[in-house]
Amino acid sequence: MASDDAIFTAASGQKCGTAATVARQDVAPPVPGYGLALVLVTAGAVAFAFWRAWIADDAFITFRHVANCLAGYGPVFNVGERVQGFTHPLWFLLLLTGSCLVDVYAVAVVAGLVCTAVVFLAIGLSIRHERHALVRLYAAAAVLLSSHAFVEYQTSGLETSLTHALVATLFGWLLVRQRAARPVPVRGAAVLCALLLLNRPDHVFLCLPIVVWLVMRAKQDSVFHAVWRFLPAVVLLVAWYGFAALYYGTPAPNTAYAKVATSLAVSAPKGLAYLWDYAVHEPVHSITMLGVLVTGLIVGVRGLRIGQPGAGLTLCLALSLCLHAAYIVVIGGDFMRGRFCVVVLTGAVVLGAHLAGAMLPVRGLGRPMMLGVGSAAALVGWAKIGSAGWPESFSLHAVTITSDIGLVAFGVAGVLLVAGLASIRHRPHRWRAAAVMLLVGMVECVLLTAVAASYPLPWPMVALFVATAVAGAVILGRLVAGASVSVAWMGSVVFLAAGVVSLCDVWPRDPTIDFVTGICDEYAWYAAPRTHSRFHEMKEPRYEIVRDWVRVGDLARRYADAHGPITLACGAIGLVSYHAGPAVHIVDKHGLTDPFVARCPSRPESRPGHVEYIIPADYFRSRGVINALPDWPNRLVVLDPTLAAEAKAMMQSVRWLEPAMWQRWLAVQCVIAGPVWSRERLSLLPWYALPAR
Repeated sequence: MASDDAIFTAASGQKCGTAATVARQDVAPPVPGYGLALVLVTAGAVAFAFWRAWIADDAFITFRHVANCLAGYGPVFNVGERVQGFTHPLWFLLLLTGSCLVDVYAVAVVAGLVCTAVVFLAIGLSIRHERHALVRLYAAAAVLLSSHAFVEYQTSGLETSLTHALVATLFGWLLVRQRAARPVPVRGAAVLCALLLLNRPDHVFLCLPIVVWLVMRAKQDSVFHAVWRFLPAVVLLVAWYGFAALYYGTPAPNTAYAKVATSLAVSAPKGLAYLWDYAVHEPVHSITMLGVLVTGLIVGVRGLRIGQPGAGLTLCLALSLCLHAAYIVVIGGDFMRGRFCVVVLTGAVVLGAHLAGAMLPVRGLGRPMMLGVGSAAALVGWAKIGSAGWPESFSLHAVTITSDIGLVAFGVAGVLLVAGLASIRHRPHRWRAAAVMLLVGMVECVLLTAVAASYPLPWPMVALFVATAVAGAVILGRLVAGASVSVAWMGSVVFLAAGVVSLCDVWPRDPTIDFVTGICDEYAWYAAPRTHSRFHEMKEPRYEIVRDWVRVGDLARRYADAHGPITLACGAIGLVSYHAGPAVHIVDKHGLTDPFVARCPSRPESRPGHVEYIIPADYFRSRGVINALPDWPNRLVVLDPTLAAEAKAMMQSVRWLEPAMWQRWLAVQCVIAGPVWSRERLSLLPWYALPAR
């Protein structure tokens, strides 16, 4: 029987019986085949993200900015109004660059897939010279790829995937340089922090402890060299935010004013509810995040007390993730489930992969790892089914080997069991091991097939469920037989288990909005069917309300082409505005792209991220909003020319009942539509950047 040490060292590529094996070292010789394993893990992660690829409604807001910029109107949402309606300048510039060659929809999906590859390459390369590198790589992949939120927001058309790539690169680079006792890359780290701030300005809390740590390290240099190190990062930030301050009137995006419009007493409970909602839907990942953060804080504080090298960096990275989580609470979270939390998850996985080096034993890891992976694989299918809700009834009589599901399930199980039994035929405990394999494997196969027939589930999903469960049974059988299992094989099983968790929907996803927290499963609204191309927009969205948004946008574009520009007022503005085109102005009721609305009083009962505002009715009339006219939908369909004429007459005849609001609208107009360098506009910029509601 192979010993625990032989099981693990054979898998990790370390030599047995040497002093290097028994010594607790953080640095290990390269693992044979590690590069190939990293490539396969990265390719698998990209495949996960591709399978779940989708584009959210909010992404189309950025797409409209890109389209207007390419058409020569500038980086604006409404033609003639200088308003930054996107939160992510770096992501916008990336989409704008790619859209010069191909459609922006495809660019967003491809960029998300590339960022996914960067995340896993950054994690893998940062730990490649450390002990148990393969184990840590597969563990990191298991945590991230089993997260619905992580996999789904690697696309979505939003900046989240780019944030993950930058966080993984920054954390991994700093940790590997610190552990190798090499000079801290102050300039490179500062540039990465600047890119994070360009991707979302609210990442300032994520970057703050790291920047403070970098400044403390740079104090050892002369003033000139310290300034020189931070100069590229400062230039990047000044270039964009200086441009934004002059062009848009404020360095902050308009979304910042629109989303942070409620008091802390109102937003903090919503933020806590947002974190709790994520913990309920992804409890294992939440516990993992909390464990890494607490461990990082303890290790960092304790290491600083005893003067341990690298303790300060560990503490700073843990603090940065804690500050970002606190920021989520302060702003009230978001309406997209888990989207803000996965930034913390990604950073925690990178930090945890490095902290694990000091905690995993040098010897004796093989059998516990086999037991954990085998048990998890055998049970993950049942956990998935249980979380989705058990079928009302299922019967073993539904299990027939001649049915499509039966043929797939028993075929997959048979192949894996035969391979597993053949691999232990010369082991001393082969009969006991064979009994474990057959009993666990066949029971899993029969019960999973019965449940699958009761839902029913598609046969590829059944094949994945059965393959994962039977692979776990094979690992448990080899454990009983005293046989080793390579880390690569267990990594494959980990991928199967992650696929069961994040790629399989037992029931159709529920898009219902939680009317207590305002949170919803955003992916459920816009996910494309399995047979639809991931690189093109759906012609017929799944839900009627989404189809209505597209239909209204198309009708408005057709009308504007026939009778000239018109104005629409909308709540969900992404798809409507993108399909409407530049000749249709959009008044955003949630204020994301409308600076006047974003400066109106807000309603405390609003959804997080989609704040409801108390908007004067005169404002809609002064904008000539066709929604204020009778029977406007039918008149839009029949191309009634009087609709635009009545809207123009309404706009010219309006008399505001609130003079103060009228003056505010005139001031906003001056900033967003007046001459950029006019004295009146420049004098209004401080008021515009720091408004009082």
